[in-house]
Amino acid sequence: MIIADIPKAILPSLYARWADDLLGPIPAETEATCQQCVLLLTSSDSNTTQSINPRTKCCTYYPDLMNFQVGNILNETNPYKAPARDVVMARVRAQFMSTPLKLQKPPVYNIIYDKNPFMGSALRLRCPYYVEEVLNGACGIWQHRNAACTTWFCKHVRGNVGHSFWRDALEPFFKFLEDALGFWCLTRLSLPEENLERLLKMSNYTSDSRFTPDILDETVDPKIHKAIWGPFIGHEIEFYQECGRLVSCLSTSEVLVIGGSKATLYLSLARKAYNSLISKSLPRAVRPGRFQLQPQGNGIAQVIGYSGCDPLILPSDLLPLLSYFEGCTVEKALNIIREETRFEIEPDLVRRLLDFEILIENSETN
Repeated sequence: MIIADIPKAILPSLYARWADDLLGPIPAETEATCQQCVLLLTSSDSNTTQSINPRTKCCTYYPDLMNFQVGNILNETNPYKAPARDVVMARVRAQFMSTPLKLQKPPVYNIIYDKNPFMGSALRLRCPYYVEEVLNGACGIWQHRNAACTTWFCKHVRGNVGHSFWRDALEPFFKFLEDALGFWCLTRLSLPEENLERLLKMSNYTSDSRFTPDILDETVDPKIHKAIWGPFIGHEIEFYQECGRLVSCLSTSEVLVIGGSKATLYLSLARKAYNSLISKSLPRAVRPGRFQLQPQGNGIAQVIGYSGCDPLILPSDLLPLLSYFEGCTVEKALNIIREETRFEIEPDLVRRLLDFEILIENSETN
């Protein structure tokens, strides 16, 4: 077993710099801890989450990596990252699904992944960059993981507010920047037009695609490989490494310029979601949302709102009081509850119930 310091940075190094410059400090998702998998700790309760395989955790997703991400992985010298770096190196040398734009997952993997209903349950789907030998298992490309891996959390401190920030706003912003920077690298390294044209015509494989023997056997036709790599044949590793260096040297403002107007649009949506994430203000009126209730005994209940992976444990006596919020303002409902039941509900608790969609905003109340 390799004993190593598990990276604790919430964002990859490049994205952390962009986020600090464009948004501000992002609150950590302390409820979702990858080293001590919270889903693994609670997976014995079949009512809340599927069984999690301790040899995979939630890492049953094979990420595509853009050329600069591949390059930054290959440029790493940290011995902790050697196992995953060796996997990337082997994939590049094998040439299969390795293009000047990105290093893609095998197409057959997509079919298996689409048919598997549960994340974190199948060892066959474990990410090849997952390093099992590190204490408790860890991501071997943590500082260079892609947008999907960066923004996925099983639990959120702010419930659906956090989910909306990470998945609905930040992921598409980072994903667009990844694509834009990948293509920018092709122009900076002057991939010849005939090779670029062939690269852009390559198929995106789906479950309906007809696969060639090369695809099924995970081999590559040398003619096709030469057609997309051109003068960089035999220098694929150096090509990726230079992509990594080029992007790492960009300032945040230069990244936005490369992204253009569409990146600016995604950024405005990310800023809106960020402002919601750091705000604790309450709407004028709320009402009970749709949730599942699972009594636990001893005066507590498990309440599932926006996600089955992220339930709340609440006092059972609190739940009947939610009806008081129907048809009146939050302030009035809290006063009535205090006067009629002697139960004191703090505004912070109302905010938490809203975050997890146990309560929802009621715009119809005057």
